[in-house]
Amino acid sequence: MNFIELFISGGALMWVLLSLFIITIFLAVERFVFYSWHHFRVGDSLKKLQEILTLSKQDSAHQLALDKGCHNPLLLAGAQMYEAVSKGRAHFENIAQRQAHRWINKYERGLRLLALIGVISPLIGLLGTVWGMVLAFDKMATLADRVTPADFAEGISLGLMTTVAGLVVAIPAIAATKIYERKVDKLADGFSEVSSHLEEWFFKENEN
Repeated sequence: MNFIELFISGGALMWVLLSLFIITIFLAVERFVFYSWHHFRVGDSLKKLQEILTLSKQDSAHQLALDKGCHNPLLLAGAQMYEAVSKGRAHFENIAQRQAHRWINKYERGLRLLALIGVISPLIGLLGTVWGMVLAFDKMATLADRVTPADFAEGISLGLMTTVAGLVVAIPAIAATKIYERKVDKLADGFSEVSSHLEEWFFKENEN
């Protein structure tokens, strides 16, 4: 029995798991491309912002405006925070929170669905296995004394196919979720550090 025959023998739940697997691969690849495109390093971002802000006010404003065309979320948020400085600390803090919330939402997009797939895929596989065992025992009851070990083993092996398929879907979904959640945490920490430094540069020096 080849792979296609095994897949078809698993029943309708195999098609459900195949659909979830395709969604998992799509989300994992899409998120990988997104994170690669919006790559950042906290230290490098702070250094870049500090270099820009040491320029004259007109030059730094011009440079930050140019940096809005980049894809580094910390630099993009830093440009927005810089524009909010002239309106006071309260407005600066509001803008910092909004920018962090906006970018974290972008980074988290699709991760809840990945996590959900990682949870339900093994359960769907287990459901298929239990259903396969029900059919196997039903066949045994029908054949009565004519049942052979091969009849029983065939039903169980086909039922276990859905469990295998469920794990094949769940493992990459869970792995991708955990890896990408770490990137979200890194972004949140980065925003906290950048906003803290900018607040110190713009406000605490003036207070002293």
